[in-house]
Amino acid sequence: MSLFGHKQKTVEPDVIPTTVEQAIPIRDVCEDGIFLVGRNLWSKTYRFTDVNYATASKEDKEGMFFAYSEILNTFDAGAMTKITVNNRRLNQTKFRENNMLELQGDSLDKYRNEYNRILAGNANLSNGITQDKYLTVTVEKKAEEEARAYFNRISAEFAALFAKLGSRFDEITAEEKLRILFDFFHYGAEDDYHYDAGLYAQRGYSFKDAIAPDCLEFRTDYFKMDGRYGRVLYLRDYDNFIKDSFIAELTDIDRGMILSIDASPITTEAAVKLGENKLLSVETNISNWQRKQNSNNNFSATVPYDMERQREESREFLNDLVARDQRMIPALITLVHTADTKEQLDVDTESIRQCARKHLCSLNILRWQQLEGLNTVLPYGAPKLDIRRTLTTESLAVFMPFRVQEVCHTGGIYYANNAISKNLIMVNRAELLNGNSFITGVSGSGTFANETNVDTKTRLICYDIHDLGRALMPIGMLVVLDNILNRITANKARGRKTYIFIDEIYLLFKYEYSANFLFTLWKRVRKYGAFITGITQNVEDLLQSHTARTMLANSELVVMLNQAATDREELASLIGISDLQMGYITNVDAGHGLVKIGGALVPFVNKVPKDTKLYALMTTKFGES
Repeated sequence: MSLFGHKQKTVEPDVIPTTVEQAIPIRDVCEDGIFLVGRNLWSKTYRFTDVNYATASKEDKEGMFFAYSEILNTFDAGAMTKITVNNRRLNQTKFRENNMLELQGDSLDKYRNEYNRILAGNANLSNGITQDKYLTVTVEKKAEEEARAYFNRISAEFAALFAKLGSRFDEITAEEKLRILFDFFHYGAEDDYHYDAGLYAQRGYSFKDAIAPDCLEFRTDYFKMDGRYGRVLYLRDYDNFIKDSFIAELTDIDRGMILSIDASPITTEAAVKLGENKLLSVETNISNWQRKQNSNNNFSATVPYDMERQREESREFLNDLVARDQRMIPALITLVHTADTKEQLDVDTESIRQCARKHLCSLNILRWQQLEGLNTVLPYGAPKLDIRRTLTTESLAVFMPFRVQEVCHTGGIYYANNAISKNLIMVNRAELLNGNSFITGVSGSGTFANETNVDTKTRLICYDIHDLGRALMPIGMLVVLDNILNRITANKARGRKTYIFIDEIYLLFKYEYSANFLFTLWKRVRKYGAFITGITQNVEDLLQSHTARTMLANSELVVMLNQAATDREELASLIGISDLQMGYITNVDAGHGLVKIGGALVPFVNKVPKDTKLYALMTTKFGES
């Protein structure tokens, strides 16, 4: 029940299930991801990517907050909308297939083995938990085609709004959504998922057979699921002032967890009428109280604080609706978490509730409603709980689902761990608009060494122009760059990718011919399947060249290690680094920094163990190399 006495619609309650399949409130599934979840009720789920909210400047956070508020304002009053944060277990099989190096049976396998071991160890820094975010919309339509037309319309609207935030918004198919549910019900056995709609139909199986656990047992305040234990909680009491980090802190747990925010806006006309009625009721109570005081000759009595507060809150609420383009949004926040044992479940529950209490909020355990709570929190789009708190758009926007952007490209190379989420940063430069890269940092903050090989037919060629005199330097540079271009062209004909690394790249911009040649190369190599990386310790010197500034600004991958003060200022103005993000490249240890990947700015940590062959191969420290 909301504060304004408005009964919020939920999906009709289910009959008491007698099988595990009956406990799943899905009636039918369409291949394109539309689910029938009630009588004439259709739902569809979308995935959206995270953005760098936690490390943004105050001004940028405000911009993101209002952009998110605009998304909430777009929620249809005739639909139910759910935002879901899903802490799921990393699929180990897919992780190995997509990210680890295959052994080739040559002398380099010792390095590949070490790389794979380091990768597996760094993946454990996040305890094998990764976070996905979804938006699920449920609407009442008489037929499937009507529902499909509705979802097609809102998909384009939401995609445009999320793009303003820098978030990618994609539809997910029925198979992908069933996979999400399977992973929750079969925590630790994600590799066992298999669903073939045609085969299941031939054998008379239901899609529920593909995702349902073997056992679901609901108790007073928890449930059991194939030997695991789970519990559903809901946010009951809210403080008047809640930090925008509340959701991020609640979901910062290395356990399987799903948190959902259900919102069902009321039309502005109906909301204003409810607000006016509420204010009229408060004014009537105050008038009656004053009349009673006057009858007792107490003409100077002050209106009680609670009545005055109700009056002020009602006026503010009505003003938000009429003058500030706010909407009235009854909302419910629920979460479910699971553990291996009942004891661990109780400990985790207390930790989660303590986090809420820190924000002066109350997370209560659902009693005798664990089934209804589970079906509400999971991204079915079929809420079963009639518990709502009436909020305005901005009040709901405080429950910000965004935290930090993740980069994990399929087939990507490990760069580092995200300094905030601890997840792996896996970059496939072929997926970026261009694969050009810069690596900047003071000496000793990262950079690497390798032996020179003069055999031009080998896969690795190193060009050293250090000892060329001043007169020969420009000519030598052009010869080297021309040779590189020829190599790129030849590799393209063979279907091979080419990686070019230019150490102390700022030197090439001291000469007009080499700078112009390099600028042309920087723009052309993408079409030839090549990737250039420029490395320098002297950012300030580099940026004195207009050509270099243009190249750096247009590079999709920029790795920034510890920077000198003047260099930090130059990079901040060129790339758009906030004061908070500057802390990740200021007086930090080796292997720490900030990386720009496409439109994302991600703080990272990457330390290679010193007792490995890879460390010995890369180190340039005196006495170690």
